[in-house]
Amino acid sequence: MKKIILTLLFVVGITASQAQVVRTTYDSLQDKKMLLMQEHLVKCNKQFRTGAGLWYVGLLVTAMSTQNIEENKGMLYTGLGLNTLGTIIMIASHKQIRLAGKTRTLKPLTEYK
Repeated sequence: MKKIILTLLFVVGITASQAQVVRTTYDSLQDKKMLLMQEHLVKCNKQFRTGAGLWYVGLLVTAMSTQNIEENKGMLYTGLGLNTLGTIIMIASHKQIRLAGKTRTLKPLTEYK
């Protein structure tokens, strides 16, 4: 019984010692790539929220101006302009997702020298 327990403890100890990972330059490069991907995705999120905010403000301004269109033409055009600008910004925000995907294919720094 004691031999079985000692053998199990020995196996657990060997397994735990093998689980330690030695960091290499490849790992640090992968970490940099992941951080760059994360930055692009955060930019995408901020840009999309900004565009959505402009879109909603444009929608509200347009809705307020429709009560009396003849007197509020400037307000109507301003609302439509904000709505269009917000839509363009939301669509353009997806460029950051493409850039985040491209960072995975970056070559190691040693290949650029």
